[in-house]
Amino acid sequence: MKKRAGLFITGVVLVALGVAAILWGLGNVRHGRASESWPTTEGIVIMSEIARTTSTSTGKTRKTTTNYRANVEYEYTVGGVDYKRDQISFGQFSTSSRSQAQLVVNRYRVGESVQVHYDPDKPEVSLLEPGVGFMTYLPAAVGGVFILLGVVFFLASRKQGATVPASDTAVR
Repeated sequence: MKKRAGLFITGVVLVALGVAAILWGLGNVRHGRASESWPTTEGIVIMSEIARTTSTSTGKTRKTTTNYRANVEYEYTVGGVDYKRDQISFGQFSTSSRSQAQLVVNRYRVGESVQVHYDPDKPEVSLLEPGVGFMTYLPAAVGGVFILLGVVFFLASRKQGATVPASDTAVR
């Protein structure tokens, strides 16, 4: 019975995480599509560098992973109000490839002028590369996988709860 409950709870958690990831991912897709028609203003790059993060797994086989992210900060003005942001695009993630992050940093040099796309309803929300790219869909896709795994755990919990048919031979 404990195993059945554990499978059921795991299924619930996976489905909940999957739904959350899909909602978050679809929000990014919606914003990405909307950003294609946002107004633009001129901005200036004030920082452009590669940010490096390192993490080490725990357990018997300790593995160190290094990820890189283009860290580009820019300033712009809308309606007389100054803003500072670091959002390049929706679906922006770190990568294990330093050269990929370097390509982004090379596009945005400190002191250069950039076109900033900003949300007309919330000018503090902006980005440099509007639209939807492959990575924008990733959270929703991962959410779908979590939901499928959750369903597998639900089905496994039901199977664990199945009763074994009684024997036809009765003791007389």
